[in-house]
Amino acid sequence: MGIKERIREWLSSWLHRLRIFVQRASKVFPFLILAVVLVGLVMSSVQLVRIQASMYTQDAARRWNQGKDGSRQLTIIARGQILADGAPMAYLDPARSLNLHTVEEIRTNLGAIAEQSLRKDESRPSGVAGPEKRVWVDAYSSEAMSSVSAFIDGEEIQNVNASISGVGGYYELFHPMEILSGSFLPEEQVQMDTVVVNEQLAWALYRSSEVEDQKIQIGGRVYRIVGVVKDSRNTFEDQAGGTQARAYVYFEELIYLLPPESSAVVDMYAPSDMDAGVASEIDYSRLAIQSYEMVLPDPIRNIALNDLKQSLSMYQETAPGFHIINNTGRFGLLRLYDRFFPVGEDRFFLQGYSLPFGEIAARSAEQQCLFWWTIFFGSVILGLVSAQSVYLAIRRPKMIRRV
Repeated sequence: MGIKERIREWLSSWLHRLRIFVQRASKVFPFLILAVVLVGLVMSSVQLVRIQASMYTQDAARRWNQGKDGSRQLTIIARGQILADGAPMAYLDPARSLNLHTVEEIRTNLGAIAEQSLRKDESRPSGVAGPEKRVWVDAYSSEAMSSVSAFIDGEEIQNVNASISGVGGYYELFHPMEILSGSFLPEEQVQMDTVVVNEQLAWALYRSSEVEDQKIQIGGRVYRIVGVVKDSRNTFEDQAGGTQARAYVYFEELIYLLPPESSAVVDMYAPSDMDAGVASEIDYSRLAIQSYEMVLPDPIRNIALNDLKQSLSMYQETAPGFHIINNTGRFGLLRLYDRFFPVGEDRFFLQGYSLPFGEIAARSAEQQCLFWWTIFFGSVILGLVSAQSVYLAIRRPKMIRRV
């Protein structure tokens, strides 16, 4: 037998074995695909539930309404003048910025509009409070960077750079934290010279989380620590800056971190000099609010969003000066589609905005949810195709026997 015949025989044998392998694999392959589909469906479903359950900052409406429907969480992201050296944002103008004056105006408008919306809805959900009760809640905040010094017996022992969050309203509802010791700043301001630190800052300053009643200095002002918190609750917040050393003070205290040309009237006063008369002379309107969050009654789907827009005297749909976020249900498929498509549109609208780390974390979670929704529906489509193949693979031998 010549070489050509041997090669031809070997190829023929190899092709025969390959044909048998393909025939056997074609019977098993649909079942393997179906198994992969089931894994994809289970994994994507678990991940979608896990991500949404971990985003506590987006679930304030459910907590406020005790797990019932009828409320909606909304956020206004406003702009401000970005200053050097980590100073808080300065107020620009009513069309682009929020300050304490505009928040009071919005509160007045929203209070009237929200109660009017509730009166119009005759079938108000039982979970929504009546007009005699508090029907909505809000919080506002802004961020800065500053050096923080720790003292023991009047002597400075440590100095670190930290993020300073100035907060007001019911901030703890929108940003639930694990309280390690003490308590968070109460909604009703009592003592302005109090501060809450996260565990990273507590350990950086005192090598301990048991630091209640210790004194720290921020921007030349001395504060008493009233609580230690763990403010990052998931990997998204960790990656967005949640593990950074951070202190929480009342929003008005950020005025002391503005540069002299922006707050020359206040940097002459020492903490001991700050009585009610002096405090009343301070122009807090120079401080810009970065994020204004609220939970509004929503007896009719998305009426709360319309109420909010009506309360903003400078808001225009064609040229909005603020970025409004509809937090409730933001991880749903249709909402994610509106967020990411057309591609690049959302990034264009956010030009000039400085986002707080909580919103950065939420947007990262949206990206993860979009990925897992893609896996879910890809698995569904592949599952339909593989199910048909499995059906044919099972049915074909029976048809052959009948013939």
